[in-house]
Amino acid sequence: MAPALLPVCHWGCGITSYVDLTDPAHPMWAIDPNPAPLEMREVSLFPQHLGLTEWLRRWAEATLHQPWLLQDETTGQWRAATDAETEAALQEPL
Repeated sequence: MAPALLPVCHWGCGITSYVDLTDPAHPMWAIDPNPAPLEMREVSLFPQHLGLTEWLRRWAEATLHQPWLLQDETTGQWRAATDAETEAALQEPL
């Protein structure tokens, strides 16, 4: 069954978080249309590594980070950034 995605947060710049209502675990999905080339926009929608319960807990604790799409340096595949990659990117000087 195809996911029924309900938007739960618009982060700006076209980035949105969704919850999958067809799965009892309520996994989170995101869309980040910014980094992928125009001819590969289908990769902009991607599953995240957490469910709605964890997402809401992090939101309430102010530890939730905006989802972002990145291209894996090893495989060249587009995927969601991990928590560690997000933390490292936030620590880099501008």
